[in-house]
Amino acid sequence: MLQRTAARLSDKPAYFVRGPERWEGTSWREYGLQVRQAARALISMGVQRGDAVAILSFNRPEWAITAFAAMSIGAKPAGIYWTSSVDDMAYVLNHSKAKVLMVENAERLAGVQACAGRVPHLRQVVMFKTAPPPPTYHCLNCRGPVSWPRLKPSRMRSWMRAWPS
Repeated sequence: MLQRTAARLSDKPAYFVRGPERWEGTSWREYGLQVRQAARALISMGVQRGDAVAILSFNRPEWAITAFAAMSIGAKPAGIYWTSSVDDMAYVLNHSKAKVLMVENAERLAGVQACAGRVPHLRQVVMFKTAPPPPTYHCLNCRGPVSWPRLKPSRMRSWMRAWPS
């Protein structure tokens, strides 16, 4: 549905982020591309249909981008409130069996590291960078930044159709 909206509203603003001097808009076309790129990154990290992708962050575009990316490949976003205690983080990560965790910053990462021994399903932790848009991510236990292969949308749709229900 998001990709249909992105095609229909193409050049209209999808969301705004406060810049240094003014609010800066991102078009629906760019938002759709960001979601497709994030979905490809999740796929490259081994996320499959039915897996959970946890998101530990304050409200920001990357939160929504990650959630829509997860849903677009059949995965489940599992939000962790950004002020959660270490015990609450461990509970959500274990209950969801998240393989990947997207985390806002080093402060939130410290909480995750404190419960690392209690979350056996977690395989990848990716931190949102605080650089200005476009959103960038850094996989903390991968080698270097997460790659964003630019596959054609039609290739992704055919890949998704190939998945079993």
